Amino acid sequence: MRQGEAAIRQCTSILDVLSPVLIETLTVYFLDGSFSTTATGALMHVHSNTIKYRLHQISEILGYPANEDPGSFLLYQAAAVKRLVQNA
Repeated sequence: MRQGEAAIRQCTSILDVLSPVLIETLTVYFLDGSFSTTATGALMHVHSNTIKYRLHQISEILGYPANEDPGSFLLYQAAAVKRLVQNA
């Protein structure tokens, strides 16, 4: 594996334990929804309480709050890199 690929893999590996729907929720919450459950819900066509529930699920799986620093920074970075790689 090349150095760049290894760096991408290391950055995004934090998301490996999450289901695709939780990764999508996190990505939309961070990158499109401006950290707003209401905006994210509207973008994903679900109620904001669903987004809150999913964020809670993510926090439970990871063992730290997904929407608070410093953990949210690593998750934001992973979601952004994953989206960039997928859209490349």
